[in-house]
Amino acid sequence: MSPAEGDGGRFVPWLSVGEGGDDGGGQGQPGQHGGNTVSTLVRQLVEAGFVRRGPHPADRRVAVVTLTDAGSRQLADWDRAHQRRIGDALGGLPAADRTAIRAALPALARLVDQLAEQRGQPR
Repeated sequence: MSPAEGDGGRFVPWLSVGEGGDDGGGQGQPGQHGGNTVSTLVRQLVEAGFVRRGPHPADRRVAVVTLTDAGSRQLADWDRAHQRRIGDALGGLPAADRTAIRAALPALARLVDQLAEQRGQPR
């Protein structure tokens, strides 16, 4: 399955980059998903027409990856489908469960921030 296929043919917008700036060169290292390096995943996204990859204008050693119009549309489609899926699942829960989940969201957001801080990454 290519990264563009993801869930039901929709673009899944995530790549896992390893701690410590993993360059994707090591086997079994963080920064890989399903045996693919980040470089392989980016190449597949380029081939699918979802992103463009080019050199950084100030430092040609750095690659800049940007969404194409097709990638933006796929991302928006994925986001709408994801929102619909979450909404449907929440709608199937009792009202008390939905209230408890809504009340927990601020604490969960703080947890995400804390985990990102520990890895030295912006949220």
